[in-house]
Formats: sequence, structure tokens, C-alpha cells
Amino acid sequence: MEERQGGDGGNRRLSPGAGLDEFGWRLSMATVSEPGPFSAFPGIDRVLGIVEGEGLRLFIEGEIRTVTSKSPAVAFPGDVTVASDLLGGPVADFNLMTRRGQYVGRIDRVRGDERAGFHTQSHVTLLVALSQCEVLGAGSSVSLGRLNAVVLDVGEGEVIATSPSGLDLFVVAVFDKGQATH
Repeated sequence: MEERQGGDGGNRRLSPGAGLDEFGWRLSMATVSEPGPFSAFPGIDRVLGIVEGEGLRLFIEGEIRTVTSKSPAVAFPGDVTVASDLLGGPVADFNLMTRRGQYVGRIDRVRGDERAGFHTQSHVTLLVALSQCEVLGAGSSVSLGRLNAVVLDVGEGEVIATSPSGLDLFVVAVFDKGQATH
């Protein structure tokens, strides 16, 4: 397990990597404070999850999709026309981008349970804490504060996340194109 630090506000990349033209996958966090168009990213697929705030109404190629902190993340191609309206004020979001044909990504939210187990089957798996939790795996333990993350090693075996007040975290998985995504 490798711990990574996050933070509040702004727009920051949370994954290692290259510039916009070279990355295979990229995870970033942004604050959206007003409605407007999304940037186009040809050849990129995106997954958007809400960290805080009420949420966004997304207009994706004429289709309306709503994403909130209580709803599943929304996936969409990065090269289509997308715009957003705020549902009630600024939001913070996670944006996972994967290069089409190379990687496939997903963001799942785990909320409420005091304990959850994870097996790393993807190319990269990150647990991103949205509230304080403890992560146990491979004989080590890491305490994660809000917006801190741990990168799980492939083949690490079962990793357990616990929080006596109930978990709230994102599980970000990036799969090689040929891997199963469930």
C-alpha cells in the first residue's frame, strides 16, 4: 500500500503521470463553482463522482444525467459535448480519465458500513477516504484522513477498510483494456 495526500479546493491531479497528451490514466479533483461547458478530450473516457456539494446536472450530447454525492459516478466519452448546471452551489468532484483502447476506469462509492473488504484485480486500485478510516492489508495499517488515498498493490490479497462511524470512500479502479471490470 502506498499512501497519497489530497487536500481541499482547487484543481489538482492526484495520479502520477505525464501531460495531457501522454497519460494512460489520470485522476484529478476539481471545484466547479459555476455552470458551463466541459473541456473536450478526444480519445479519452471519463468518470465523474461528487465529493461534496449537492451535485451537477450534466448535459451529455443532449442527454441529461444527474450526479450527486449519493448517486453512482457518471461515465461518458471525453470527446462529446458536455455542459453542467449546479444543483445548489459549488461542488468538488473526482474526475477519472482513461485513454480509450488502453485502459478502462470506474469509480464506486462505499458508504455506511463499518467494514469493507477489497481484492485488487485491476491494473491500479486506489481507496480515497472521504472521511477518516483505517486501511489494513499485507501486514500493514494506514490511517487515512479526509481526501487521503492509498494505492493498493496488485495481488496484495484482501485489504480491509474500517471506520467505527461508517465508511465513506471512493474505490477508483483502472483496468487494462483486456481485463474484466467487475
